[in-house]
Amino acid sequence: MSELLDNMQDVGTREAIDVRETIVVITVSDLAKSREWYSRLFGKAPDLEPFPGNVEFRVGRAWVQIMKGKVQASSWSLQLEVRDVSRERERLREVGFQPARLRQFPM
Repeated sequence: MSELLDNMQDVGTREAIDVRETIVVITVSDLAKSREWYSRLFGKAPDLEPFPGNVEFRVGRAWVQIMKGKVQASSWSLQLEVRDVSRERERLREVGFQPARLRQFPM
């Protein structure tokens, strides 16, 4: 445990990672349904369809890649910060979503 704490104290002394892009990859079993679902969620068609079995959405400064494949259980979540939570809740309702819980955090 002591070694772990020693390593944690070093975090601020190293150079930060130089990230050019952030890509979230979501594997789905039905690409056509998922393409439609995420298009409604994001309010737009995919920005890229680089090859069969893959669609990509530019969301903020990140990419969300929807990929056809074997779906496995996971505990991931996709969290998006928006400017106007009320507006997004209404927009989601207009396209058929029933947002039960949108969390708002103070800035």
